[in-house]
Amino acid sequence: MIGETYREAWELYKRFWRHFLPIAFVLYLAIAVVTILLTVAIGWVGLIVAVLLSIVGVLWLQGALVLAVQDVRDGRADLTVGETIQRVTPYLGTLTVAGLMLLVGAAAVVIAIGFVLPILLLAVFVVFIYLLVRWIFLVPAIVLEGRGVFEAFSRSQELTSGRALTALGIVLLAIVIEFVGGLVISIVFVWLPDDVRGGLQSLVANTLLTPFIAAAWTLLYFRFRGEPEEQPKPEPAPAL
Repeated sequence: MIGETYREAWELYKRFWRHFLPIAFVLYLAIAVVTILLTVAIGWVGLIVAVLLSIVGVLWLQGALVLAVQDVRDGRADLTVGETIQRVTPYLGTLTVAGLMLLVGAAAVVIAIGFVLPILLLAVFVVFIYLLVRWIFLVPAIVLEGRGVFEAFSRSQELTSGRALTALGIVLLAIVIEFVGGLVISIVFVWLPDDVRGGLQSLVANTLLTPFIAAAWTLLYFRFRGEPEEQPKPEPAPAL
């Protein structure tokens, strides 16, 4: 199932990259601009605010990509980039609260383990991956099923129950893709000055890689939910 999911995600990515990439680029660019402006304007306080706002932005992006994948599964994009982004807006409050809870919960567990067992750094990674696997469908549960914050956590755990190894494979492969893709992009931009390279690398890597990984995770959600693949939409008849 892992290979099939990523193959299907790759086919969607190749066919609809002109639809996916602008969504990722617009939102990641907005996050980068806001972060720079707040950091320059009010220093470390601005940086903290920017980090919190970036969480909202990233979750907004994930929600938009989930909707975009759902839209194109039948072979055609019905929503424009603007419409896709607008449709996820009503879920921003729920996504933000869920994201902050996820961040705080993961950080608390990681810090506790790191403080009590500093030599077992591997345990920190294991806990992080475990939480990521169990809550991999947090965004689809909110955006596609209309779940509340606590319902979304429960729904994600319900969907991954008994199938955690498959979800783990999807997550680990995503980490590998992010690492290798980021390494390649860093090599491409190695000639740039340090103060420019970091931000540009992040923008390009996130724009190119995030839609593909989001497609794979969303397709896995549909597989776990037991939905059959949608049939391609018929092409409209030519005008006489």
